Amino acid sequence: SRRSTSTTTRRALGHAPHLIPHRIPHLSPRLPYLDYNQLAELPDGLCALTELRKLGLYHNRVASISEKIGSLTRLNTLALQHNRVVALPAAFAELSALTDLSLSHNKLADAGAIASLSSLRQLGLSHNKLRALPDLDALHDLRSLGVSHNELDSLPVSLLRRPHLASLCASHNKIGPRLPSLAALGSLTALDLQHNLLRTAPRSLLALPSLRQLQLAGNPLPEPEQRGAADGTTSLLQLMASRPLSSEPANQMQVLFLGGPRSGHATLAAAAFAGDTLLSGAPDQRGAARRTRVATYEVVVPPPPPRAAEA
Repeated sequence: SRRSTSTTTRRALGHAPHLIPHRIPHLSPRLPYLDYNQLAELPDGLCALTELRKLGLYHNRVASISEKIGSLTRLNTLALQHNRVVALPAAFAELSALTDLSLSHNKLADAGAIASLSSLRQLGLSHNKLRALPDLDALHDLRSLGVSHNELDSLPVSLLRRPHLASLCASHNKIGPRLPSLAALGSLTALDLQHNLLRTAPRSLLALPSLRQLQLAGNPLPEPEQRGAADGTTSLLQLMASRPLSSEPANQMQVLFLGGPRSGHATLAAAAFAGDTLLSGAPDQRGAARRTRVATYEVVVPPPPPRAAEA
């Protein structure tokens, strides 16, 4: 009955009337929806429903998520899009059964808590404040990823080794020359890199046998590639295939020094790149936890002066 359902709902939500949504279709262990309400946080009582499989909380005002969410170990679908989430708790890593996760339209600046969710197939992180993505090596079965409308200047190499990834949307970012090769994404059928900073279409796209939808509009591409992008995927790929290989001088590279603590990274780097070379960087402290320190340096060599015009 409606009365008994209301009583069950209040008990599940921890006797917090101000948090109880105005409509709950049902509160079964399989499909409770609390979307389109004014929830400001995830009620602790909800986290006690350890048999939950699916949970919809989209279009609320959730800004923080309790560590108690880690008790929902059977949850396979979590919809938290269109909220105000700033950070994910460490307990998020306990949601090992998650296959579908949507966190789009929030305020996330760090998504590191999802790095160990090895069951994920669908992941939505669009419309956040991400400047980088975490290492995604554990996400072996990832099929679809949305990271559009963030502040990314590249994509992690670990993402570009996902054998089952079929759809990748990374439009409206700052992705440019640092984009790694996409050649290993053999299952990719749809790629959206619109409105980034690509100065040429990545030639590695030609190695993608399943690619059917390619969107590159809004990048500072050469005029022929802009026309090809406007004409559609087939036209652009044909244009790229017919374009002869070319090379451009580069005056910047990234160098990694590996070794134990206090092994003289800075001294070695300074000796290896002397003269007018500009050297900047710092050790990556995460390497120290593995008893191996990783130092990354950006090496910028000033381009040679233009040749004087011959008389």
